[in-house]
Amino acid sequence: MQMKILKSFSERRFEDSRGQNVIKFEDLDSEISLKQSNTKEGVFRGLHIQLPDFPQTKYINVLKGEITDFVVSLDKSRDDFGKIYSYKMNSSGGFIKVPPFFAHGFLTHSQTIFQYVCLGKYKESKEITILYPSKELYKNQVSQKDLLGIKMDQALEMFSKISWR
Repeated sequence: MQMKILKSFSERRFEDSRGQNVIKFEDLDSEISLKQSNTKEGVFRGLHIQLPDFPQTKYINVLKGEITDFVVSLDKSRDDFGKIYSYKMNSSGGFIKVPPFFAHGFLTHSQTIFQYVCLGKYKESKEITILYPSKELYKNQVSQKDLLGIKMDQALEMFSKISWR
């Protein structure tokens, strides 16, 4: 009997005018993936969240460049429900944990290499894109998918009826 304990993973790359996203590896059995975003200056990505039946915790890290990172608390049981947090990140910082009940996005201030470890299976049909309330961010390069997101008030209404437990 032969045991299959070693796995080989191949990278998958997705490229557009904003840069590229690389799935370094994705282990569907363990529900863990390592992804890397190589993004040009002046690009906004997000805000993204997966619904509770496919939650994803993200560990994010900037390898090169600088970003403003944005997260929105979408767990109705928390005191900070609906609060938007933003903070600068660069290559001198470590990893930051983004729990599954936070929507996440970032704005690049320079050519940036951004890495994230995801715990939990990705399912595109369970991902929600939420528009950031300030239209200023949308003067940057943004994907069509991100421009078609739901408004923040719609997201808050939706997530006020959802339990993360």
